[in-house]
Parts: sequence; C-alpha cells; structure tokens
Amino acid sequence: FVVRSDSNILEDVEVQKLLLLFRTINSFGDDHYLLPMLHIDFLDVDILDIYDWEERSRRERQSVWLLFRASKKKRLKALYRQIEHWAKEAANRSFLDLYGLVIRESGILRHILNLPEASDKINKFHALLDEVTALSRSNHNFRLVDFVAFLNTVATHHLSVKQRRETATSGVELMTAHRSKGLEFDYVYLVGVYDGHWGNKRSSQTFRI
Repeated sequence: FVVRSDSNILEDVEVQKLLLLFRTINSFGDDHYLLPMLHIDFLDVDILDIYDWEERSRRERQSVWLLFRASKKKRLKALYRQIEHWAKEAANRSFLDLYGLVIRESGILRHILNLPEASDKINKFHALLDEVTALSRSNHNFRLVDFVAFLNTVATHHLSVKQRRETATSGVELMTAHRSKGLEFDYVYLVGVYDGHWGNKRSSQTFRI
C-alpha cells in the first residue's frame, strides 16, 4: 500500500531517531541528549550499560560522557569515537555534508531498509533532505547549530515539515476523502463510513453566547 498524506515528517519515529542523533552531536559533552540517544535501537548499545552509567553518574557525580569515553567495550569505544568525529565535522563542514555523512556511517539507512515500510521511510528521509537543501540555499554557511535552531523554532511555534515529493511505489493508495478530491480511480473503498461519523452530525441545539 501507499499512504498519501500531508503528515508532519518530523513526527515519524525513524526521523526522530536521526534528529535525536543530530541534537546529541550538537550538544557533545551534555548528558541531556546522550542517555536517550544511547537507547536508539540501530546503535546496538547494551541497555544495562546505560543504566549502569546513569547510576554511577548520580552516585559519583560525574558526566555520563566521561563514563562513555572510559568504556573498555569495543562497540562502545567505537561509538564514542564516531560521535566525537561527527562533532568535529559539524564544526568544520556544512550541515548538508554532515547529513550525508551521518546517514551513511550511523547505520540508520541499513536499519530503515530492513523495515516493512521501508519505501515510505525512505521518502520521509528524502523530504527531510529536501528541507535541509532548501535551508542551505538560503544560508551558504548553514551548519548543524543552525539546523538545531531551526528544529527548536519549528517545535516552539508548532510548525510542521511536509513531504514534498510523492513516492513512486505502486499499491493500494490510502488517503483521506479531502486528499482524494479531483482524483479518479478504477476502484474505491470507503472505510469507516457509518451514520454519525461520515454524515448526519447535525445538532438541533442552538448557539448560545
């Protein structure tokens, strides 16, 4: 199936994982985003390690980042070096370059390609890339810090980022009645059409001030 909607791509679960990763890179050294980021599934961090760091951080009053850096486990050492590398790149490269770098190196692309709804997810990531490209055109020095500021503005004012390109995937098309206006199909199935939901919502009550 193909979902045709004007939903906010920033609310997609996989997109939110990528955004959390970017916020963590931007706030390198700050525990606020680190602990939630370590729970991201495709990063493959043992959840007991996270809870151990959290407890030790409270008990010993030291940063989780320092515990993360001091880890002797091969996977955790590699992940720390990778995030440290992205943080350095964020300060020296455009965000458009960093976006491609993180997509390639983080494992998120491999992760979403293995999902049942991979096509829809890929289109949402393309839509996010379209937005980043548009922002970069208006500011040639657009960096990660600018992208995070953009995300904060969007959240503060309850704005959304819509999907600009349509997926070419074939299948049954799912859409709202409003979205279907002006379109033609050989077969149409109306779901959830019952009295009081689709029509006959009129009320005899008068408007009271």
